[in-house]
Amino acid sequence: MCFNSFSSSTVFLAMFIISIYYIPTSFCQGDAQYVACAGRFRCANFSNLEYPFWSGGRAPHCGHPAFKLDCQGDVPLLTLRSRPYRVLGIDTRSLLITVARQDLWNNTCPRLIFNTDLDYRLFRHPSSDQNLTLSYGCAKVSGQLSIYQFECTVNETSSDSYFYTQLVLLETNISTQVNCRKNISVPINRTSAQLLTATTSSEHDLREVLKGGFGLTWEANDTNCNLCAQSGGRCGYNSSTSSFACFCSDRPYQYFCNATDSGFGNGKSSKLQISKILGTESH
Repeated sequence: MCFNSFSSSTVFLAMFIISIYYIPTSFCQGDAQYVACAGRFRCANFSNLEYPFWSGGRAPHCGHPAFKLDCQGDVPLLTLRSRPYRVLGIDTRSLLITVARQDLWNNTCPRLIFNTDLDYRLFRHPSSDQNLTLSYGCAKVSGQLSIYQFECTVNETSSDSYFYTQLVLLETNISTQVNCRKNISVPINRTSAQLLTATTSSEHDLREVLKGGFGLTWEANDTNCNLCAQSGGRCGYNSSTSSFACFCSDRPYQYFCNATDSGFGNGKSSKLQISKILGTESH
């Protein structure tokens, strides 16, 4: 009797150990990734942030690679095309982020002069925005155009510089009258453009406009993220496939939780589940 009891206990223990070791890897990884992306996070003066944003204190798979925030300063910094931008506002409903160039923050004379360059697969300018031109190392001009002048020291040499909006360019043709070594463009909103177009505008106004930044709408698989969230999942990114991922309590899926077809969200059954989530199922 003792021998039989011992054997049953041993068999049960062995089966238990085997079951632990042979749990599918995808289940373990999916569950861990799901847990890691729980809740929202804080970054500098912003709270309740979530996908597509992430930071050094949050797992990279919980956000899109292009939306990593540096949270060490008084405001978050977002790197776009290897250049830092100050994050001034985030509107998750309209998918709008307001940023300002870090090198032009309260500064009209950056150490390096370069254009504002963005990844237009991910970001778009609002239709009402327009470009502000900053021209450096210019020959001095007189008359009406002098109101758009500001001084700037580049490489320890002081020279005349000018700013002008698209409307000023059309009305004065300033670009043909001013001979400058370098020109850069910075997006600004309509209100800022009107301020800098006025004949009473000043270098102080220019600094305030640059500090106010400009808006960008983003596209980071947000429709997929809505599907994922409505199915109980947590939005993230699959670095192996460079694509969106929906992390669920059992494992990752491509679009939403409990999808059939090996979890890749394809086929008629997956389309039916999408319809159910969106409330568009036909009867």
